[in-house]
Formats: sequence, structure tokens, C-alpha cells
Amino acid sequence: MARPYSQIVGAQGIDNILSGKRYGRLTDEAIKYVLGLYGEAVVPVDPNVTERVMSMPRAKQFVNWKPEGYEKSVEELRREIGPGLSDDDLLIRLLIPGKPVKRGEPKKPA
Repeated sequence: MARPYSQIVGAQGIDNILSGKRYGRLTDEAIKYVLGLYGEAVVPVDPNVTERVMSMPRAKQFVNWKPEGYEKSVEELRREIGPGLSDDDLLIRLLIPGKPVKRGEPKKPA
């Protein structure tokens, strides 16, 4: 799977395990994906999943959603977010906000 879809699927999979039920909770990113806010799905989304998403109050909050900086040029976004980022990393930072995790760094014990 290509990024960011692999991250969306992975996060949803973890939520499924933690909730003890498949799609017991849905991540914002999974909701946005089903709503088509990241573009058209590569394969059709199961109608049962679409129906479940559409019935959620959280889905209604994303009806007119646009990523932060939507009106800015790519050049402005690169200057603000990180001039050295690849196109993929820039898109992920825009579409899936949060504290970035640096790859390859060992985790510190708690």
C-alpha cells in the first residue's frame, strides 16, 4: 500500500483491535477517506461501511473540510512546514496533522 493509505489502514486496524470490534470506532482519517476527501477510492468502499460512516455525527463535521493551508501555494507550504520534505511527506503533514515521528530513531525507554 502507498502512503498515506497504509497509515490510515494501520491506524484503523489498531483501533479495531483496541475497541474489540471491527469498525467499533473510526479514525478521522478513515472517515475522510470514506467520504472521498483524499480523492476517489481505488476500489469501492463496502456499502455497509459507507452507511456506518454516513450515520456518524463526526462524519457530518467533515462535510466541508479542507486541510490546513488549503488556500496557500505549494511554495508557501514548503517554507512553513519543511523545505527538505519529499512531496509524500509534505502531503502527509498537510492531510494527517500531528507530531511527526522521525524514522530510524530508536525509541527511548519510558
